[in-house]
Amino acid sequence: MRPTKYKPEYKEKLIELMKEGASIYELCLEFEVCEKTIYNWFEEYPEFLQSKKKGLAYSRGWWEKQGRKNLKDKDFNYTGWYMNMKNRFGWADKTENKNENINLNSHQLTPQEIKALNDELENTY
Repeated sequence: MRPTKYKPEYKEKLIELMKEGASIYELCLEFEVCEKTIYNWFEEYPEFLQSKKKGLAYSRGWWEKQGRKNLKDKDFNYTGWYMNMKNRFGWADKTENKNENINLNSHQLTPQEIKALNDELENTY
């Protein structure tokens, strides 16, 4: 097995970069490793994974702030910013509630079926 390129100081560097909106791919560039290596480090080094969790929140916050701060800037590329938010952070134009059209007559269901449906709905939200 090859020696790892991972260094404990990478967890701080990850936070620093992601506070500026960096992505996982920018970490690859900074640490001179491939994406697979970064993800292996998340599995092998719990402290690095914790930094990633914090870092993702910081990165998203940085990007959201860019949109908020540039609301009145006519030169700001809102389309590019919005596409970034959709692709990186799961923003969507519309969310649909899969359960909104359920129309059941409870008299047709057994108590076990009612409990199973209730459990499923609770796990959905």
